[in-house]
Parts: sequence; structure tokens; C-alpha cells
Amino acid sequence: MTKILFAWEMGVGYGHIMPYLDLVRRLTATGHSVSFATRDLSNTYDVFEGEKVEYIQAPALYGRSKHVRFPGHSYIDVLYNTGFADVNHFKGRILAWRSIFEKVKPDVVIFDGAPSANLVARRFDCARITSGTGFFVPPSVTPPPSLRFWLKKDPPVADHEQELVKNVNASLAAIGDPEIEAAHELVACDDQFLMNFPELDHYPSRMGADYIGTFPPIDYGTVHEWPSLSGKKVFAYLYPFKTLPSLFQAMEKLNVSATIYAPKVPQKMKDENASERVRFVDTPASMNKIMEECDVAITNGNLSSSASVLLAGKPLLLLPTTLERQIVARRVHELGAGLAAPQLKPGGMAMKFEALLKDSRYTDRAVSFSERYADRNKTWQVDRMVEKTEALLGRRNAA
Repeated sequence: MTKILFAWEMGVGYGHIMPYLDLVRRLTATGHSVSFATRDLSNTYDVFEGEKVEYIQAPALYGRSKHVRFPGHSYIDVLYNTGFADVNHFKGRILAWRSIFEKVKPDVVIFDGAPSANLVARRFDCARITSGTGFFVPPSVTPPPSLRFWLKKDPPVADHEQELVKNVNASLAAIGDPEIEAAHELVACDDQFLMNFPELDHYPSRMGADYIGTFPPIDYGTVHEWPSLSGKKVFAYLYPFKTLPSLFQAMEKLNVSATIYAPKVPQKMKDENASERVRFVDTPASMNKIMEECDVAITNGNLSSSASVLLAGKPLLLLPTTLERQIVARRVHELGAGLAAPQLKPGGMAMKFEALLKDSRYTDRAVSFSERYADRNKTWQVDRMVEKTEALLGRRNAA
């Protein structure tokens, strides 16, 4: 029996779990053993409940780092802000991952935002696949490109990389592991699952990439009913931010029929803003189903759900709350398939929301994106993942 370990230690949300549901189902159905070392056991269990998966708590930084570089400009700064600047923490993290590898003894490891786990894997006889939307999979160049690619002045990425490599090597040397020369070695693997599209890549300068897209799961989520009142149908998947209530008020004024999934929004805020037109739901929506009738969707710029909207040919209002989501919002805006309101000001959100409802050009651009990828879907993506995994296993077994 082949043992496959998924490792996730950085980032938040379902986007590090949900994309693997159909892959895990395929792997376990063909006799593979699957373990998932996750930074969020609750969300992981929500997704994989009933599946044959072993759950393991991943070693990661929980809470705020003592060392924060703000604003972040590159993958180096993302690492710096998530524990890589703290030598003692990082040593403990490496040793904890080592214990997991010794227990599981994986044949294949799939890393989603898990660079310290990838360093540990070098000690073990296993095939390695780095995976993700691209934000945590920077191009293999030194120094890595700036994530704020729209800025005219280049940030000090090279200096930051040297500092990071020095910190990482101090930890590795202390526990007898081989050192690294550049940051891209943290994600260097035998192959990768780049779950994105070139139009939405966090690194527009990436060259020669094998994109396998990101698609909603085949059979997951609830089929929610729309509010019964007339008006354009709006689906929103949102995280809380200070001015969010003004968006709900704009929905009322614009006479839309809104279904909202906002699991982290306080219940009090939901109760104060729910109405005949604005309905909050408690379970994730079936994206395939809800997009069939949706006219406009609203997200915080999380890639998986935003891409699902575009694949259905629907325009987006994007309200980014992190750098990662800000990049996605900017890329969608560049496509002309949506509008972004990164400052989250009530007037700006309402104005852009109304424009999306009234101007068909945004829908036309979203439809163009959808048509470009009409021959691809979740089954196609899972086929590619399985093909890559089995090819690595074949080479490993033949060695």
C-alpha cells in the first residue's frame, strides 16, 4: 500500500484543503493510504468527514510572530512573518515534522504551503510534490519576484533573502540537517501541482509553468435556495471587515436577491443585516449549482472561489483583506471580469457593486474566461494530479 502524506502549515481557509477532496477520494479508492498533516483540524475534518483520511496536527506558527515585516513585499517576507525568523521556533518545527515523517513513512508527500516540511523530506526516501495556487509556490529564481509587482520601486528582496537563508541555515545546522543556498529550495520538489490559471497567477512574470487550474469539487456543498423576492441574484462568500455592514445595506438599496456564506462573521452582525433580500446560510454552497443562476458574485479575493465564479462566466466584486487576495483582485480587474474595492470604503464598494449589476461588459469578459477553459474541469485536473503522482511513484520504484 502506497502511503501519501499531505502537509499544510501556512495560510488559512478552505483553499488549502478543498482542492484535494476529489484527489483524496480517487487515491483512497485505488488503495492508497492518505494522511493529512493540517494546521486546521476543524476545517479539514469538515471537508474530509467520512473519507478514509488520517488526521495529524501540523507543526506551524499559531498566532502572531514576534518578528513581523510589514508591509510584506515577497515570499521571503511571508516566510519571515510566519516563524522563519525565529531560530528556536524553527528548530522545534523541523524536529516536529521529522517525527511525523518517521511515524507515517510516506512514499509521496504533497506540500501545500509547507516549506519546513519540505526541508525535512530531504532526509527521507519519498517523492515530493509542491502544490498550491502559486502564492506559496514562487518561481525558482533568486531572489524571488516581488509580490507587489505594480510598484515602480523595487523592494529589498535580495537582502531579505540573504537574512532568511542565514536564519534557516542556523536552525538546520543546529539539528544536523543540510543547509540551503537560496529560498526557492524551500519549495523545490520533484514536480508541482500549480492550481491556477496564467491570467490569475500571483506572479505574472512566471515562465514555462504547467498550470492545472483550480475548480470547485464535484460533489460538495449545499444547494441553497435564493430569497424569493425579485432582483438580480448575488452570491457572496465573505470574511469579516469593519465596513462590511455597509455592503449588506447596499444590497438592500439595489434590490438584489442575495445568498451569503460568511462563516467567520459574528452572528450579531448577521442578525442585524438579514432580511427578505439578504439571506445568510450556515453551510458552504455548492459552487457548481449556485453559479447556474447567479448574476454577480462577491468574494474577498480568495483564489479558489473567485476562479469558480469566473469559470461559470459570472463577474466579481472583490474586497481583498490580505496581500494574497489583493493580488487576485488586481488580476481579475486586469481581466476586465470584475472590479476591486481594496480600500473597503462604503461608497466605493456600493458604486462598483452597482456598476457590475448594470454593465454587461464585465459579464462578457467573465464569459470569455469561461470559454477559454470550457474543455477543463475538476475531473481533468484530478486526472493530471494522479498522472503526475503515479509517474513519480513509477520512477521511484524503478530506481
